[in-house]
Amino acid sequence: MQTLDLSDEKYHVLNWLAVLADNRDFKTTLPIAKEGKEYLIKNFLINTEKYDIIKGYRADDSYFAFARAFVNNQINIGDLERAMRLGKLGEQIVIKSEKAFARLEFTGYEKAQSNKYYHKRMKRNINANNEFIKLLDNADIYGIHMIDVIRKGIKNGDECLRKFGNG
Repeated sequence: MQTLDLSDEKYHVLNWLAVLADNRDFKTTLPIAKEGKEYLIKNFLINTEKYDIIKGYRADDSYFAFARAFVNNQINIGDLERAMRLGKLGEQIVIKSEKAFARLEFTGYEKAQSNKYYHKRMKRNINANNEFIKLLDNADIYGIHMIDVIRKGIKNGDECLRKFGNG
């Protein structure tokens, strides 16, 4: 069973973003965002064909906002890395193959009480969004932005990405 763990140190947030851009539709209205999305897919996408399971950041509305801010050139890679940890929004696991799906076993369930868990989820998302707004307000104009990634021809594994965690 092959698992792709995008939080492994050999990968970078731009690998996750490329997988997201290749598999999910998110609007890119600015020219920089359109070109950035294509550049990320071309240069940071990991071939997921051989994997049965993919693990990484969640691909929900909050993370889409962070991804859009980066490809729109609003935040740099360091700010994107920080945004991905806001609000402890969690990870997502994708079961990709029949082989992996066949190994799942139903062991039971619990009813999730909406009056308890919905409010917790909303509070977590609101907190993450509020923290992200603060991050945007204090965004570092220096550092590596999407435009820099394109103009400098930054590729997966380039040394300049190492200081941001994985890569």
